[in-house]
Amino acid sequence: MDYTPRKYYVLLICLALMLVTAAVFCQVCTYDFVNYDDPTYVSENPNVQAGITPKTIKWAFTAGYAANWHPLT
Repeated sequence: MDYTPRKYYVLLICLALMLVTAAVFCQVCTYDFVNYDDPTYVSENPNVQAGITPKTIKWAFTAGYAANWHPLT
């Protein structure tokens, strides 16, 4: 492999971005659920509680649970 200074620079930037991102988002590990919509979407949602199955994956991408559709969240 050719390790030119430019490749080290790119690697350093990537590592710095990873560290900054981890530092910012690591804080959420101590957050609790909020009672605004978490029970509706997570703890009281039978499809989420059922786990990852072909049926629940299909549900996530086709249903409008709680009047919203956002499968990536």
